[in-house]
Amino acid sequence: MRARLVPAAALVAALALSGCNDDGGASAKDPDTPTSQGSTSQPTADAADGPVLERPGFAVHAPDGWELDEAFSNDTIVQAKSSAMFPAQISVGIVPKTVGSLDDVAASSLESLRGQSPKARRLADGELGGEAAYHLGGPVPSMGRVEEYGLVHGTDQVYIQFQLGGSAAERQAVIDAVLASWEWK
Repeated sequence: MRARLVPAAALVAALALSGCNDDGGASAKDPDTPTSQGSTSQPTADAADGPVLERPGFAVHAPDGWELDEAFSNDTIVQAKSSAMFPAQISVGIVPKTVGSLDDVAASSLESLRGQSPKARRLADGELGGEAAYHLGGPVPSMGRVEEYGLVHGTDQVYIQFQLGGSAAERQAVIDAVLASWEWK
């Protein structure tokens, strides 16, 4: 099981419930509905153009208006947060020298993710930068929803995790825009 570098208290603070829902979709109060079922094609949304979350080998943009969260960024993980859409946090990271298939990495990541979301499960696979990626998701009790996409790129596991409140449509718009901005270097 891989260790997350984000302290639990920071996750709790970042995931405080917003409770908005104006479209009849799932809200932070009903986060059991997956934000996305995944897809085998690249997202068709306009790419996010906010701050760059970058690690060796890739870069991705947070939405406009978000800010980098330097307090919880280090050599393997970088985070962004939004004060306008709360709770809202995006983390991207690398787990160096990962060995295993996509299914092996997804299973290990799911075990780790269940520490925050006991009902997390593997959803339909999606893509990161045109490459097949696992997709995990689940409700975070009383705080919203977590979604994670990841893969093995070269010798490293690369992942992006979204912790979002709001309606399913609001969460999906953020995820689609961010994933559309993914670039391999």
